[in-house]
Amino acid sequence: MTDLAGKLHMLCCRQELTPPPSFTDVPQLREWMQRMPPEEKRQFFREMGEYENNFAAYSDACFDQGVRFAFSLLHRLYPLEEFLE
Repeated sequence: MTDLAGKLHMLCCRQELTPPPSFTDVPQLREWMQRMPPEEKRQFFREMGEYENNFAAYSDACFDQGVRFAFSLLHRLYPLEEFLE
């Protein structure tokens, strides 16, 4: 099922489709989920939650790296010594 989350992500990101507010709003997914047994549904939502947590950690790391790069660039362009004079 983790593969399904990856496929949905690739569909929305790689093909530049506008993602719905939630993956559960995709009509094909809703139809497919209605036929799922309850245990499979619980497992699906557990894995989707794990996928979302991993993506949040990844985006947080990317943001941190961007901030570090921006400060590094700022320091190179405008050395601290210039501000202390």
